[in-house]
Amino acid sequence: AGKVRGLVVLATGLGKTLLAALDALQMGARRVLFVAHRAEILEQARRAFAWVLPERSAGLLMGGVREAGAELVFASVQTLGRPGQLAQWDPGRFDLIVIDEFHHAAAVGYRRVLSHFRPRFLLGLTATPERSDGAELLTLCDDNLVFRADLTEAIAAGRLVPFAYHGLKDSVDYQAIPWRSGRFEPEALSRALATVSHAEQALRGYREHAPEGPRRGLWFCASIRHAEFMAAFLNERGIAAVAVHSEPGGQPRGASLRALAAGTIEAITTVDVFNEGVDVPDVNVVVLLRPTESRVVFLQQIGRGLRLPVHSYKPRLVILDFIGNHRSFLA
Repeated sequence: AGKVRGLVVLATGLGKTLLAALDALQMGARRVLFVAHRAEILEQARRAFAWVLPERSAGLLMGGVREAGAELVFASVQTLGRPGQLAQWDPGRFDLIVIDEFHHAAAVGYRRVLSHFRPRFLLGLTATPERSDGAELLTLCDDNLVFRADLTEAIAAGRLVPFAYHGLKDSVDYQAIPWRSGRFEPEALSRALATVSHAEQALRGYREHAPEGPRRGLWFCASIRHAEFMAAFLNERGIAAVAVHSEPGGQPRGASLRALAAGTIEAITTVDVFNEGVDVPDVNVVVLLRPTESRVVFLQQIGRGLRLPVHSYKPRLVILDFIGNHRSFLA
């Protein structure tokens, strides 16, 4: 249609990365740049493109890895978005540029990339096009919404599993926690949530509503301290759990996910590690143990459990949301 940019909105689990690879094949793009902000996303994208375009050379550009001479370049925005790095690239080098998790595209690093390159086509991909700061993302794609399939459509089509949502009021007094810059003060929130009484309440809700049979759960916590506390608490109560986070002491993501899929552990407690770019199709329960002010984060976290299962039977996802009684969430 003569467009040079476009946005595709697909619910988590519908195959955005594979769609991008098929687009590259269909348009005959020889050189492709795939940009994301997490190493896991880039590695998954490289595998998807290798399946569709096995004859093309592929390289990573992130951290200390500089494989920029490949036909398919998978780059972290943190590395590529540096002014000194961008200056080394011919603006017309790529036929197709794909920006994954496009809801981040209003950030400075992404804007630098968008303004520097002049591809034949630029494709933005996201499951959650809304931003909490109100930035309008569609304008960055020339107001060209190519296609959209949201959560309800995907579930109705059998592409994602249905879910049962339980909003459970917790006992935390959120009015006593300071509210700054649009969120609860992190340390005060962590202190309020990392308590035996709150953990016991969460465990009662889990035992009452969690699915029958093998349980594979992601427990989203308010902080690393909270995640470590919950993992220790669950283990003491006979529920095998590990804490996965980005700091020293956190368990490896890949090994933990494999253990969860195999059933050797029942729960992974985490903070934001699994919000984006990680496939966990066998998860059948998601526990939200913190107030989530962001609709984007909320949808990302429940989306971790909506994928069709690979190794297990999962008729539905069970979501346990300890929503709390505080005005900021209701605003």
